[in-house]
Amino acid sequence: MDYITKNDASFVKTSLIDFWLKNYTADLIANEVPFFKGNRRADLIMISNNNLLGFEIKSELDSLKNLKSQILDYKKIFDFVYVVIDKKFKFSKELAELPSQIGILVYDKEIMIKREAKKIKKFKKNDLILLLWKKDLEVLLNSKKLDLDQLQKNAQNILTVDKIKAQILTSLNNRYGAKYKYFLLDRGNYTTIEDLRTITRINSQMLLF
Repeated sequence: MDYITKNDASFVKTSLIDFWLKNYTADLIANEVPFFKGNRRADLIMISNNNLLGFEIKSELDSLKNLKSQILDYKKIFDFVYVVIDKKFKFSKELAELPSQIGILVYDKEIMIKREAKKIKKFKKNDLILLLWKKDLEVLLNSKKLDLDQLQKNAQNILTVDKIKAQILTSLNNRYGAKYKYFLLDRGNYTTIEDLRTITRINSQMLLF
């Protein structure tokens, strides 16, 4: 049995997963996924209908001090971005200042929708490429003789945004797909802290090599 408190961000995560699986579809869910060379870490990501969703969670114990800069980076990678906040932040200034594309979910014993996310349509190749590992770029470019920097430069010059985004979905499924399948088989009626460990990649800080 997991012992958690209502203030714990992990508890909000389990509630979010239960809410999402009940009301939407998720082809993949992964926990604590690093991006931007590990400088950022998405609390949860999901793939749904070929879209990549990112979730930043702010529990009662968290601060919104860095929320704006965090979300600006999420927008560079994810098709849909959601902030999941404890009810105490519901009317905060920081929340009101978020871009209109950002969805807002409120945790108050359960997850409630405050604002649906809108699809983000403009991306830069140099941002997206940072989510791909060296071996991903080698496959895309059919080259195993180049170092990482040169692979990234070639990808930026040769590949389209759509091609890079498609490879990101494939790569994330390769990294987390087996874990997510096991999660679905083992989960039961409700998500637990132990279930979160199932969808977390060990050594996930090893982003590119």
